[in-house]
Amino acid sequence: MRNLKVVATVTVTMVLLLGTVPNRVFAAPVEVDYMEYSSSVAARAAYVSNSSVTATGGTITEVGGYRIHTFTTSGTFTPNGGMNVEYLIVAGGGSGGARHSGGGGGGANFGTRGFGAGSALNSGANGTRSGASSGNSSGGNAGANTGSGGGGAGQLDASSFSGAGGSGIVIVRYPIPFLADSEVTIKTQGTYAIKSTAPITTSLNKTLTRTVSPTINLSYKTEITFDMRATRTGSNIKIGIHDSGGTTTEITPNITSANVYQTVTWDISGVSNANKDVIDQIIVTIVNADAANTFYLDNMAVNPLSPPQATGVSGTALGVSSITWNWTDNSSGQYQEDGFKVYCATSSELRNTAATDAVAWTETGAYSEHDISEICSVV
Repeated sequence: MRNLKVVATVTVTMVLLLGTVPNRVFAAPVEVDYMEYSSSVAARAAYVSNSSVTATGGTITEVGGYRIHTFTTSGTFTPNGGMNVEYLIVAGGGSGGARHSGGGGGGANFGTRGFGAGSALNSGANGTRSGASSGNSSGGNAGANTGSGGGGAGQLDASSFSGAGGSGIVIVRYPIPFLADSEVTIKTQGTYAIKSTAPITTSLNKTLTRTVSPTINLSYKTEITFDMRATRTGSNIKIGIHDSGGTTTEITPNITSANVYQTVTWDISGVSNANKDVIDQIIVTIVNADAANTFYLDNMAVNPLSPPQATGVSGTALGVSSITWNWTDNSSGQYQEDGFKVYCATSSELRNTAATDAVAWTETGAYSEHDISEICSVV
């Protein structure tokens, strides 16, 4: 009875401190995209390019924002999807006759052509030579659209053969694809970053788009931060977030130093909650392609604002074995807390973790006389 009387009559003092930096304790950053894609296949599946079609075949070079396939022998140009290309076909000259007749000149053809997925363009080999016969014979024709030269004309002499026509050249070109890649070395957090190279000229207005699932709610959030690095200085790349309601909010960061990561702070405080509560896309757009530009993105997140301190703290002793701690929650909206942690102020021992918007917690346990003056803090 002695303990019961003391606990019931003593006023318990509660010190509620929401911490000087509450977000260190219990408010976690909201991830927009930490760019953790372990392979380029995964990065390209996440950030889909609107210029991702490429092809195989021939000798491949890259000049002035274009990928060029050159065929000087038999080969096949095979795209991995639908695309338009420019092509140049230069036919090899026809061979001279077996004795005195001259060979035909090589023709040329230039144009554009569309390809569907699975279609191909074949380059031809040498034109067919014609053999001897009982009379003069014409040379073999060059293959249509293959670049092969015509065969030389045959002669009456049964032992004479004409030579084969010369091989032609087929050149195909198309804009270098703008693609996302996984980067494991040049990063600022985690294990990976996103890397991409925007080709000169042809990447202008090209995009990489990530479909966000599940969507992200940025209501009451005022800033997005991310890390960006590029080989070009200036404002060349635009980053956008798209809300399912149709609004796209964008920023075009100014890179002040080449080949150095800088943290970009993006103010979205002026965007209404209705236009940022269901973010379903992240969009990267090239807005200047006067030169090639390799860039990196990492660590895109929203850091929460520090909630204000709670007030009106009190404790009520319920008996020898429990105390109810009460406080007023003053944080909401953009300052919404993620929860509360209750500590013993004298020993710094964590006593409880309370949920978002909690305003009370009942501590249970057997107390002796010296426990009645216990002071707790909540952060």
